[in-house]
Amino acid sequence: MTNQERYFRPTCGHSEASLSYDMADVRQRALSVALFALALVIGTIVSVGERVVFAISLNRAVDLSEAGVIASNAVLTAFPFFYLAVRNSVRALPWLLGIMLTLAATGWWLSKGIAYQKAPDGSGVDMFGAMIMFLAPFAITAIVGFADTRKTRG
Repeated sequence: MTNQERYFRPTCGHSEASLSYDMADVRQRALSVALFALALVIGTIVSVGERVVFAISLNRAVDLSEAGVIASNAVLTAFPFFYLAVRNSVRALPWLLGIMLTLAATGWWLSKGIAYQKAPDGSGVDMFGAMIMFLAPFAITAIVGFADTRKTRG
């Protein structure tokens, strides 16, 4: 028996095949956890970043006192990325597409808010824009889902 066989042989009645399956299962679970964490980090960065950019552009203090609103925005923003995490997608295209679309929608809404704060016209909140922003994560999820299922040609 070689040293490698002695130190790496299965114990407790497990076969080598079941141990390799267990390791594959552990890797798969670790990947799932990492992808979910990445999705949550993306949502949090976008949500907090929006507050920071809004405050800086209006020369105000950054207001992070509404933790519930920030958390809700982070989860809603992360929705497309949670979908990719559930699918265990490691392809870069859907993730990058989701980030770009999320930043584009957030930037559009942020620019409208900053413009209104700099020159208020008394009209109040743009309800159509608010509905677009509420539905944007679901539309982005559909787009990244389609991008994730597309096969590469070649």
